[in-house]
Amino acid sequence: QLQINEQACANGEAPVGREIVPLVTETDESVTIIVLVAPVEGGADCPGNPWHPITVTLESPLGSRQLLDGHSYPPQPVASG
Repeated sequence: QLQINEQACANGEAPVGREIVPLVTETDESVTIIVLVAPVEGGADCPGNPWHPITVTLESPLGSRQLLDGHSYPPQPVASG
């Protein structure tokens, strides 16, 4: 399970009821994930967004592979905790 934080304005609300699509790239050394979230329809204010849990299913266990955040380039290690 991952905690995501939407970067677009979303009225300070979690993306409940909107489509959430995790894009996963797995190699022998790493797992890179970028999560796409459907935008709020009709525009939104930007007071900051809450963390939201999602479950991502991998093809094989993470094991010793590094988990990377694909929102930046190059992808950066995901902070744990």
